Amino acid sequence: MAHARSTRKPRKKYQPTPEQIAATEERDRALHAEAAAAMADPDVIRQRVAQALGPGIPAQIRRWSLRNVLLILSQAEQRGITLTDVDTKSGWAKRGRRPAKGQTGLRIVRPVGAIDSDDSTDEATDAPATDAQDESIVRFRMVPRWDISQTVPFSTSGDDSTDAVCSGCDAAPGEPCRPACICLACGAPAAPDESPADALWNNLTDQITRAGYRFVWPDGSIGPAEVRADHDARAAYAGIAALSPEGLADLAVILGEIITRASRRRAALAPPAAP
Repeated sequence: MAHARSTRKPRKKYQPTPEQIAATEERDRALHAEAAAAMADPDVIRQRVAQALGPGIPAQIRRWSLRNVLLILSQAEQRGITLTDVDTKSGWAKRGRRPAKGQTGLRIVRPVGAIDSDDSTDEATDAPATDAQDESIVRFRMVPRWDISQTVPFSTSGDDSTDAVCSGCDAAPGEPCRPACICLACGAPAAPDESPADALWNNLTDQITRAGYRFVWPDGSIGPAEVRADHDARAAYAGIAALSPEGLADLAVILGEIITRASRRRAALAPPAAP
């Protein structure tokens, strides 16, 4: 028995117009500039660290690079979004949701590949903890993330469809992720009893270490709550009470200084723009 052939036309993949692409690029440049300014402002960093330690903030944000923490918290505040659960478009598709019509994602940076380098880049946090290093080696691009408040469940009428595959392991929509997937829906689970302060401490110290700094732990020469850096010696000092919110804010300020100094060095060494 012959089956009737479906007459439903395949849905065309959305393609942005050149004007939309230009507008997105301009917005991304503005976000990059805003994040760079925030990285050099200790007061802004302290404010964002206090937010990141607050209740309800998605745990994965405390594993992101400092740049991305500043980016997403600033955008959420400007747009009146209370962050509770953040994911990619494909991550939400695997969880039965999609961005609501008219909602635009919150932009963060993500490495997209290495140039003349065999070094692998940690993509589990959306941007490498090495973004204080030479960005001529690792290329970055802005990518969107949506809070759950910006999404809606898929329609039960069958009108909704998605061709989104998992960004971490290429699993098809509706299929479970493959082992060792690093997408945001899976993520690297936090340690069983890891507190927000512990998670942020581990992430900040890892980023500072990966930027080429060594940690000097209490030896009687620094106060118990003191956190400071010697940039000439590429050393960071942390007292035994540095795990407090104030100590974590000081540590984030040091990381901001490291990233800002590296950016200024790159700018000073960059060839002059063509006339």
